[in-house]
Amino acid sequence: DRLHVVFPMQSRALVHAASLTNRELFSAVIGAITRSFGTSKKSGKKRGAASAATSPSPSPASDDAPARRRGDWQLIASRVAAGAARGDVGCCRDEDYVARYRKESEEETPGEGASVPSNKDCKNAIREAFGSLSEHDCYMTRLANAFDALSAEPNVGLTVRETVGLVRISSHLQTDGDPSNHAKVLDLQSKAIAALIKVMPRIQNHPADIFNVVQLPVLQNLQFACFARGGIQFGSFDERIFQGYLSSKFGADSKSCDVEEKAGRKRKRSEDGSCSPSEVKLDMAALVLEAAELARKAAVRAQHGAIIYIPDDSKDGPPTARVLGRGYNHDCLVDRVKYGKNKFVIHSENHAIVDAIRRHGEEECTSELFPQATILIVELHSDYAYDQCHPCPKCHPLLRGVGITSVVHTTANGSLEPLDISPANAELLDIESVRIPFMAGCDEAGIACKILEDTCTVVPKGN
Repeated sequence: DRLHVVFPMQSRALVHAASLTNRELFSAVIGAITRSFGTSKKSGKKRGAASAATSPSPSPASDDAPARRRGDWQLIASRVAAGAARGDVGCCRDEDYVARYRKESEEETPGEGASVPSNKDCKNAIREAFGSLSEHDCYMTRLANAFDALSAEPNVGLTVRETVGLVRISSHLQTDGDPSNHAKVLDLQSKAIAALIKVMPRIQNHPADIFNVVQLPVLQNLQFACFARGGIQFGSFDERIFQGYLSSKFGADSKSCDVEEKAGRKRKRSEDGSCSPSEVKLDMAALVLEAAELARKAAVRAQHGAIIYIPDDSKDGPPTARVLGRGYNHDCLVDRVKYGKNKFVIHSENHAIVDAIRRHGEEECTSELFPQATILIVELHSDYAYDQCHPCPKCHPLLRGVGITSVVHTTANGSLEPLDISPANAELLDIESVRIPFMAGCDEAGIACKILEDTCTVVPKGN
């Protein structure tokens, strides 16, 4: 009854709206409205003739508009945003937001046209409007709208990212002990899993692959029954193993590469001196989950986690791996006299290499372990999915320089992609943009590497 006629573009828009949190949706609404008037979100001023020419014709400029008109803008935009959050019919696309804003603005001030956004305090007004809504009810309605649309138009081609977004929002639903609500939540979560299986059929018969697509905290918030009800067939795959992944906890091993502020410099610490991560053996799904947990520690914008391991396929059962080192992106305070700057961003690959050398020694790593090793690199997308993360232009030669030429990394489509970067070449460590961050990582760990002893240790200012 909610949707009378569903068109493919409308279905896509409903899915997009359902995959956003309320906070993300309010940003989409305010962005659509301000863009339609050719105004800057920061200043509220017109962007220019070219922008105005492609935008709906606004009323006279708002810079000198009376306070009442600016108040109209905040109030009306808040109502439009709240309508989008509630899942109102006909309010799920950019053009819908703009049309509703113009209509309500005209009704508010007849004959004066739409209030041009001033952007002054408008975000606070919209946040207040969202705060008055029930997040659970908003998500329930938007998800129901999306699944109704997909049922009416089953051939809409969704991306992996869009369907993972639906799974994420379904994980926010709460049952609150109400049996009828429990059934509704289970139904929506099952439909989200079914939508994911439709774009990634492999998950149906290979349940562990879902951990390469959806971040663990999202999956942990789902009712377990939704996996089988959504279409996952455990078959020969032990359901208990799947539940074990869902209940994964990361202890001293994953914390042993943590960094902390000490004596003006971030340095590594080991919380348990008896911990021996080199003896830990994990299968691939467990490695991805742990690398993702490392990435969540990243204090910089790009959330990367890395694990260096040696594959072990000698035994029956799932392939396991001997873990050598772990790392994640983080800031490192350095000696300005030595480096010409106060801080470096230590990339996860660099961090994992240094962690392995600290544990096993440089000689053993470079001559024996690294040539056999593979590095897994994981990048998080927001709090629910994964992203493409092949080694950057600095880490690519660093890996080859220390002898690691086998890489596996996450992708936006949920697969793990192998990458061969051979041949190894120690001379690549002579490149300044490679050597200096590696040196900073070694200093952070309090270790000295012979392969760096013959290189320049002073960096000119400005580098």
